[in-house]
Amino acid sequence: MATSAYLDLTALQLTPGGSVQCRVAVTNHGSVVESYNLRVTGDLATFASVEPPTLSLYPDAEGSAILTFDLPVDAPVEAGDIPFAVVVEPHEHPGDVAVPEGTVTVQARDALTGELTPRTSHGRRWARHSLAVDNRGNRAVTLEFAGKDPDALLGFRFRPERLRIAPGTAAFVTVDVRALDRIWRGTPATRTFTVHALDVAAAREPADRVAPALAATGPASATVTAAPAPGPAQPGLGRTPRRATPREPVVSVDGTMLQDVTLPPWLGRAVLATVAGAVALVALWFLAIRPAIQSTAQDAVADPLNQIRQEVGQARTAAEEANRQAGAAQQQAGSANSAAGEAKDSAGTAAETLQSQQQEREREQVAQAQQEALAGAPFNRRLPVVADPGDTVNATYTVPRGQVLRVTDLVFESPGDAGVLQVLRNDQVLLSLQPENFRDLDQHFVSPIIFTERQRLIVRLTCTTPAPGDSACRNATYVGGSLAAKPTPRPTGSPTPTPRPGGR
Repeated sequence: MATSAYLDLTALQLTPGGSVQCRVAVTNHGSVVESYNLRVTGDLATFASVEPPTLSLYPDAEGSAILTFDLPVDAPVEAGDIPFAVVVEPHEHPGDVAVPEGTVTVQARDALTGELTPRTSHGRRWARHSLAVDNRGNRAVTLEFAGKDPDALLGFRFRPERLRIAPGTAAFVTVDVRALDRIWRGTPATRTFTVHALDVAAAREPADRVAPALAATGPASATVTAAPAPGPAQPGLGRTPRRATPREPVVSVDGTMLQDVTLPPWLGRAVLATVAGAVALVALWFLAIRPAIQSTAQDAVADPLNQIRQEVGQARTAAEEANRQAGAAQQQAGSANSAAGEAKDSAGTAAETLQSQQQEREREQVAQAQQEALAGAPFNRRLPVVADPGDTVNATYTVPRGQVLRVTDLVFESPGDAGVLQVLRNDQVLLSLQPENFRDLDQHFVSPIIFTERQRLIVRLTCTTPAPGDSACRNATYVGGSLAAKPTPRPTGSPTPTPRPGGR
């Protein structure tokens, strides 16, 4: 070949916000003067420059250019090894292209910010906040969360408990704050707390080392780093520390819970006013209203009562005279007939009552037997299902012959897999869920789901992405209800005749 080229440094290290350089050497082995164009290829070509971009060399002469990578702080480039190449294109001999290659290691830069909304919440026992975490760095981070208050009077719950945030994205965490003790009465209390985001990865290296801008010669690599200047703190915002050790918070935000009293301050006054009003009404009734009503009623009925008493006395005298004139025989006959009629009526009534009670007991026994047959025995079964990414796997239960399954409870378990979890009756889809949206989910039905004999209860899992740290999707469904015998239709018959008491 008439052209050769090489890099004096093939392994470069670059920190966002900084720059790094190396030398590109080109040799003309031809017999004529050659002109060369130099250009950079690779993912970092946008941030690379060659000075000068062209070289003109005599035969057997060597020239060089400076290759510079200048990476802005907010450049959308992830940390890691990124290959590049310098294409040296001769003008006179286009076929003799030289392409020296190298690698740029982009250093990790962490830039996490957090915002808690609302900053101040109210509640007697519970309050809810939302924590937004924005990853403006160039590497993905996995965070866990913890809460702390100076007086140890609060408890915290985070959903989700662990969160992975890709570079250039933001994620949200629900923060539930619970007061451990109630304030029954008095004044509301202000509870301050701090929410910490913890990086579960290893400790980051300090970002305050600065290497020379350009190494002279030799196979060693050049490193240039620049630490971003910390911005001013804002209310409700957390600022990323410049360096962190394992389990140290990388984001910290402050919040306040205003714990309200359980009993409102006006409750005592309202109770006293109610009692006083009730006492006043009782006193008014007994001291004024009741005596007035009694006096008015007595005056209104006094004269009619006297007249009625006189008429009753006269009627009583006439009845006694008539009774004395009646014969003893007629009195005895009337008494005997009356006694016989009452005895007959009592016997008929007793017979009808006994028969009605017997029929009611029979109906209750039949209804109880039917209910016991329909209720059946308690049924509970756990149907686990494991599927590889891209596969669909079923877990099936078939109702035995002559049985009916009534499902009243479904409990789903998921470690956070992404995919689709379905519950089917044969080929009919009854429920369709996304396992990544829950860890434990229970469903209870007032009207049970019925599976008749030989029908299949199917739990189907379609795996898209397993939970972090697992190679397969693993879900389980708990099924609760009752398994009873299939009800048998009752034959239709003629009604039972009801005997008449004292029949003729």
